[in-house]
Amino acid sequence: MAKALAALGAVVTVAMAGSITRFPPSVADRMDTTVDPCEDFYEYACGAWYKNTAIPASDGGVSTMSIMAKEANDVVKTFLNTNYNDFYKSCMDTDKLESLGVTPLESPLRSIRNAQSKSELLSEAAGLTKFGIPMFATFVTAADDQNASVNSLFGRQVVLPLTSPSYYINDTYWKAVEANYTNYISTLFQLVGRSYDQAIIAAAKVIEFEKSTAGFEFSKLETMDAEASSSVYFPFTLHGASERFPMTIGSMLRAYRFNTTATAPISPGNRIVFYNLHYFDKMEALLNATSLETLRTIVEYKLLHASAPSLSSDFEYAHWSFFQRQLSGVTKQDTREYKCTKAASEVSSKLVGAYFLQQKWSADASKMANDMIDAVTKSIQVGFDHVEWLDNSTRANATFKLSKVVRQIGGPRDWAVYSDVDFAPSAFLNNQWKLQQSVTKARMDAVGKRVNKEDWTSQITPQTLNAFYSPSMNRIIIPAAILQPPLFHPAADPAQNFGAAGMVIGHELTHGFDNHGRQYDANGDIKSWWRNNTAYEFAKKAQCIVDQYGNFNIASETTGVVLDSVNGELTLGETIADNGGVKASFRAYKEYVKTHASEYTNETGEKLFFLSFAQTWCGKFSDSVLRNQILDVHPPLASVSLALSKTMPTLRERSNALRIDS
Repeated sequence: MAKALAALGAVVTVAMAGSITRFPPSVADRMDTTVDPCEDFYEYACGAWYKNTAIPASDGGVSTMSIMAKEANDVVKTFLNTNYNDFYKSCMDTDKLESLGVTPLESPLRSIRNAQSKSELLSEAAGLTKFGIPMFATFVTAADDQNASVNSLFGRQVVLPLTSPSYYINDTYWKAVEANYTNYISTLFQLVGRSYDQAIIAAAKVIEFEKSTAGFEFSKLETMDAEASSSVYFPFTLHGASERFPMTIGSMLRAYRFNTTATAPISPGNRIVFYNLHYFDKMEALLNATSLETLRTIVEYKLLHASAPSLSSDFEYAHWSFFQRQLSGVTKQDTREYKCTKAASEVSSKLVGAYFLQQKWSADASKMANDMIDAVTKSIQVGFDHVEWLDNSTRANATFKLSKVVRQIGGPRDWAVYSDVDFAPSAFLNNQWKLQQSVTKARMDAVGKRVNKEDWTSQITPQTLNAFYSPSMNRIIIPAAILQPPLFHPAADPAQNFGAAGMVIGHELTHGFDNHGRQYDANGDIKSWWRNNTAYEFAKKAQCIVDQYGNFNIASETTGVVLDSVNGELTLGETIADNGGVKASFRAYKEYVKTHASEYTNETGEKLFFLSFAQTWCGKFSDSVLRNQILDVHPPLASVSLALSKTMPTLRERSNALRIDS
């Protein structure tokens, strides 16, 4: 890292077929100048990096971001190696894990197997959800869509183990995983005492149940659309929800000790909101139609699957072998130290977060980041002013919303401390359950209470390698971990900072005005603030992006065989944010250098901006990971640069200039 920091202030002379262009070595070393930038700007920017970078055996891919995440984790590891806590010790004590075997699950397994009725079984299952074990429904506490100043309880569908319904209902995807997934499920059952034949029969029951569930789950796209639509917002009193969905919601409300009586007072804390009533109606019917014996098998599998990574090596290996090796193409497990560092980071978030900020954050970095946010925000406003199809009313509403964006940069002023949790140095799974129970209680206690937009969520820490926009809070969070080299450094040239970190900032701000974010007003409420004609124009522009990305085929990086195409509708929110983010950041950069020194000429600075942008997304992936990316809301990394190189005039011009240089 010291070398990387030192390199930021230096420049390197890069020979490009007879002409000379000056770029920082951190940029130049990644480039393949034999590639025509007008034909493939992504390969031009990342080609040398791609050739010189190997996918780690413990991963299915490698990217600029994944390398940064590893570096952030190394900082955490340094802290934990000298500041052991009982949670970290319990994870590192593999001898104890081996000696315990399945012992940590004996009590819940006994309760599941001895349940004499569906009601008793579902009550046990609901209780397990407090420990973070998904069953048949999920509770989420979040700002209410129609009154974002108050936290509401939301009832949501459960994400299946294969994460996307496509794996279950698309024949091609299912055939690719069927044998290995069946083997994984049967292995878990054998590890808790079933014979091979019994385990195979149990696996068949689990798969039949999950395939039935996948048939009525919302897809990722349907879920996102529902969450941003007032037409599928269904509030119930807790009593009403318990009466309509007794097996899914009712059992959980009772387990969480909510007041579900008909006489409970009407209040923000006595309601639950649904987006997908169809899911819960169908799940109730499925649970009713499923025998008690089969339901015991289903609940037992859910417990085993959720717990496997935290048990002895035979459980852990079974989970890794399917989900990492077979689904993601990974050939080697992460080190125990790496796994435990990640696991302990959240538990020790206050101490670790403070240490991370001390090591990787500064007043200069904070000032520069905030200056960049100011500049990008102003740039977005300028964009509003120059969009011809925006009517004055919608423009004014957009301007007001932009002015109300809450920003959280670097790290929180204070962190959650799990002082109510007593961790044992030799009980890893039990420690995880204690932690999750504490988190769950805090979330349920927040139901009906006012939202504090200044609070960081417990899942986001300074060492989190990501950035976020919350439409219901109209808030961006940019943790310190993503504001590190090569994306950002206070001493770097503005072209680098704005091309990389500036684009990330612009991306998150643009989410407030994408196809989903635009449904929320400045306060975070779902309200219509677009004139009809303007909304129609937005939809036309959005369809162009859908069509453009939908035409990108994603090919194997090893064989060149096309795996599938990008789902332009699924990725629309992210691709709007990508397009808007880089354009806003480029405008901001052009204004910024009018009053801040840069060592580059205007033209070279623009080239460096776009190279820094493209290199943010350098990546190398196995076929398995690419297939998973195709099912995700984020498009595969290469398509981000490729799409913008075809649609952004200034980027096309600078690509042509780079071609001339070469």
